[in-house]
Amino acid sequence: TDAQVSLLTDAQVSLLADAQVSLLTDAQVSLLTDAQVSLLTDAQVSLLTDAQVSLLADAQVSLLTDAQVSLLTDAQVSLLADAQVSLLTDAQVSLLTDAQVSLLADAQVSLLTDAQVSLLTDPQVSSLTDAQVSLLTDAQVSLLTDPQVAPAVSHV
Repeated sequence: TDAQVSLLTDAQVSLLADAQVSLLTDAQVSLLTDAQVSLLTDAQVSLLTDAQVSLLADAQVSLLTDAQVSLLTDAQVSLLADAQVSLLTDAQVSLLTDAQVSLLADAQVSLLTDAQVSLLTDPQVSSLTDAQVSLLTDAQVSLLTDPQVAPAVSHV
């Protein structure tokens, strides 16, 4: 039950098998503490549903490892809140697929740092919409490589 899950210690959560994590309800996942979410394995994070990922608190998303972020589905990335996207590390943004970058909301693209924009691959930059490209700062546009500039400039 929800009450039982809320009483689990960090040590007990770390002992849950993948199959047990997959049986947690949305309400039960939302009861996990930051420390408990950080103890989930890559395999366990990959078992979370779209709804469960969307229920993670900002701090919990920031605790996901690079490997765990790379396992998020397109749908899960599209459900991240602006604050959660802003907490992704440079490395994590660079791990997003072209499709995932294109699913970022305009407001989320505007939150990318210069360092994150500089790490975008040619296909990731090409996947940006006109509106997203128009939100890049002059400094960010200057960080684009020659192959990235032509498609990006054609969007503006």
